[in-house]
Amino acid sequence: MSNNLGTYAPVTVGTTAVQIIPAALITDWQKVPRIIHPKASISIQADPSNTGIIYVGSWLPAVTATQYARALNPGDWFTVAGSASDPGRIGIIGSASAQVAHISFS
Repeated sequence: MSNNLGTYAPVTVGTTAVQIIPAALITDWQKVPRIIHPKASISIQADPSNTGIIYVGSWLPAVTATQYARALNPGDWFTVAGSASDPGRIGIIGSASAQVAHISFS
């Protein structure tokens, strides 16, 4: 595993669950191995200007506002750490439209 810090583009989410990997990156299949390669840690931060909550949880079954691992208020962050944290298995959903999450990894 690399100890380099990296970031994905900010993810805008509403009341429909999405994966934390930006869909625009997944459409470029040449980049998929680098994008979804397991990471040492993955951090999700709710943008401080959000007006609602971002719920973080498993992608399958999809995270919901009642089935989640962590609720992030504006400015809060959550880190998943382990020797092989998989960004493809993490989903988020917002309590309102246009909530922004910032994703980083090492």
